[in-house]
Amino acid sequence: MHDVFILTGIFSIMGAWLHWRIGEIDAFFVTAVLTVVGFSVHDTIVVFDRIRENLRVSQRLSFEQVVNLSIMQTAARSIITSFTVVLVLAGILIAGGSTLQGLALTARSSTPRRCWSSGGDCSPCGNDC
Repeated sequence: MHDVFILTGIFSIMGAWLHWRIGEIDAFFVTAVLTVVGFSVHDTIVVFDRIRENLRVSQRLSFEQVVNLSIMQTAARSIITSFTVVLVLAGILIAGGSTLQGLALTARSSTPRRCWSSGGDCSPCGNDC
């Protein structure tokens, strides 16, 4: 959820203080926010699933080591997926019309942060149990 709050805050500032039209919250903005939520939830599920699989396989490692190993195994996948999404969104931002620029900019601005946060969301969960 923090991805949505940060994204909404940034675009509220762009719309209110900078008076950029692209900072308006419309149907394309909602679509981009839902896309970011979908990617974030999916990446978090992938990391948790990898932790579950590694707990079965790596009996000798501590829980912290298993979590670290799982995040490192899924990091490359998340970075490659984010890079691909950024390329497509850059193409939409450049070649798409003015109606799609808000969608592309919104989703593009949150993609690298989402990649970083999916691993961070999973790492502290089991250490307090």
